[in-house]
Amino acid sequence: MKILKTVLSIVFVTSATTAIATEQVQPTPTQAIKTAIDVTAEATHNAVKQDVYAVKNATTQEVIADKNVTKMEEKMAQKEFKEKTRAEKAELKQETKATVTAQKGVAKADDVTVKTDVKSEVKAIEAKTKIEEKAIDVEATKEEEKSEDKKGFFSFFKKKAD
Repeated sequence: MKILKTVLSIVFVTSATTAIATEQVQPTPTQAIKTAIDVTAEATHNAVKQDVYAVKNATTQEVIADKNVTKMEEKMAQKEFKEKTRAEKAELKQETKATVTAQKGVAKADDVTVKTDVKSEVKAIEAKTKIEEKAIDVEATKEEEKSEDKKGFFSFFKKKAD
């Protein structure tokens, strides 16, 4: 839960920082997303390190408090400490990977949206250009027909005059 709160606060700070930075320098959406992912991943990594350190310290203090435990019990406590630390490290690592993967998915989706928007605009411009070219061709054809009709009309009179 701590990690989720940390990640959410980091995302909020990152969003605010990105908004401020956007006013000063206008990065592309892809650059902004990548920067946000990098900052979030680094902050998550630091949070994981802090959590692992806290778990390690807490477990170590538990072991120190139980000094009167027999050697066998002490060995078992050390083994539990290592297993617990490994398990928590693995869990935190998986949570970090999941967060980073989710952020990358969001970045990819945003990138696809931007690319799709650009492609749509290009297709619309191409379609408009084709329509304009066809209209010009139709006008040219009409002009040719008119000039041929005029030639035909005048040639009729020329033939009668001859």
